[in-house]
Amino acid sequence: MHLSQLRLSNFRNYRHLELALPPRLCLFIGENAQGKTNLLESIYLLATASSPHATSDGELISFWATHPDEPSTLGEAPLARLWGRVERRDGPLTVEILWHRPSTGSGQRPGGVGLQKRIRVNDIPRRAADLHRHHRLPVREGPGGPRELGRVAERLQVEHGDVGRRVVLP
Repeated sequence: MHLSQLRLSNFRNYRHLELALPPRLCLFIGENAQGKTNLLESIYLLATASSPHATSDGELISFWATHPDEPSTLGEAPLARLWGRVERRDGPLTVEILWHRPSTGSGQRPGGVGLQKRIRVNDIPRRAADLHRHHRLPVREGPGGPRELGRVAERLQVEHGDVGRRVVLP
């Protein structure tokens, strides 16, 4: 099983990203504050529907989607979107998470900050608690955090030439 495609819209520092991923190891390389951790966080979110870093969903939405000077035509249009395609033996699976700002008619006060998270698996609405039953991705956080991840990546690059794709972030 592997994540073969990833699409992000207005997620953290990504305005828009479409990424095809090979079934082999991917190494993400970039300067500090370029989005490497945000990219990994988006994959974690697709697997678990929760963020290991954010205390609220509002922290996940990029500045461009929530800038207060822009006219709001929100309602059904999502503020942000994560989409991933997982290749499995029994067929592909798509997972999508959308964040919407509820319309003022749905109980939110004007100027309110509330967000609605909608999850779909193969285009069927699902609850966050249902995600693990659909794809059972072995997502684990390492004991050393991002620093340890960097050391592991360096060892892989030096010890193994079998890196499927290197993605260099600008």
